[in-house]
Amino acid sequence: MIYTISHSTSFYFKIRLIQNIDIFINNDDIIPRISLASIVKMFKMLRAIDSLDLSNYEVFQLIFQTTYTEDTSINMEKVRNAIDNIQLEDIHLLHHPGRIHYFHRKKIDESLEYFISEQQSFSFSNDILILDQMVFDHTQPYYEEAFAKCQLDDDEDDDGDDCKIAQEI
Repeated sequence: MIYTISHSTSFYFKIRLIQNIDIFINNDDIIPRISLASIVKMFKMLRAIDSLDLSNYEVFQLIFQTTYTEDTSINMEKVRNAIDNIQLEDIHLLHHPGRIHYFHRKKIDESLEYFISEQQSFSFSNDILILDQMVFDHTQPYYEEAFAKCQLDDDEDDDGDDCKIAQEI
């Protein structure tokens, strides 16, 4: 015997399921930001820039100069236009279902402060960021530290001073 669920019931269960998914992302964790689609997007951007036939010197100027000359400003505009004109319709980016709780830390007065905020999926899945802590932030000790500092359990005895809700800042 085969049982089927009606479309409306199936939709209800999907919505209900998504509402019960909580995702925690620690600071610059690499994994939530990487998908095959975001890598394809990055390669398309690199190909578009490469097609401009800029010399190595011109590329290094764009990367390392803090102020642009007229020539580097023109080249930067070429890069922006090349990236803006790439075709992304065939790229289906990974989006995370449910609520995303984002732990982020900041160095304030020589100590690390932790903050937590709810984020939208696109803020993690649309672009690949290359950051110095991204691999470390994916490891268990870094997640444990973020959870410990933010005290996410419902313990009434804790005043929660170690972690701040980002909207209050």
